[in-house]
Amino acid sequence: MPSAGETAPTAERRLRLVDVVTAVSIVLAGSIHLFFLAPVLPQVLPGLGVAEADLLEVGGVVIFASSAAAALGGLGAPHVARFGSERRVVAALLVASSLLLAALGTAGSVWVYTVLRFLQVLCIAPVFPLVVARVAQHAGGDVIGIVNSARIGASFVGPVVATSILAWASPATVYLVLGAFGVACVPLLRLRGPQSRVKA
Repeated sequence: MPSAGETAPTAERRLRLVDVVTAVSIVLAGSIHLFFLAPVLPQVLPGLGVAEADLLEVGGVVIFASSAAAALGGLGAPHVARFGSERRVVAALLVASSLLLAALGTAGSVWVYTVLRFLQVLCIAPVFPLVVARVAQHAGGDVIGIVNSARIGASFVGPVVATSILAWASPATVYLVLGAFGVACVPLLRLRGPQSRVKA
């Protein structure tokens, strides 16, 4: 019978390299969906009819709605996990977030924009805890650290990508490109090893 010291490495080997790459990609794309908005808001809000004098106040409302959705989505992750396997749930959340992100480009008012943003963040927020829950079941702290680094990196990559695109294209293009990041991760989920429902 293997000792505790022998079972830990075995558990870590269950998570293949492709699983780590997939987890990092999903966390990076999902976190970009969360973190990209604040730097582009000053350029986006005037197009939604917000006067220059109201940019700070209205921008604060949009950011507050996003933060509230992120908190609710994170808390709801264990309940969302009950709807199916981690693979299917994460795929559905990525697609929903990407579609709602693309829909931001169709918003005609700041209030419609805020509602769409709230729903979009509500969809993407559970992805990080769901992915980390799976990683934690099969890997050690070093792998969890790599996955968490992707989330930290997204707080830099998201704003840089969004502002770079906005420098030469419309906000709708920003939303479509960032939404495509999320959809592009869905096929990667098929590469992951067998799994059951996530006990998040």
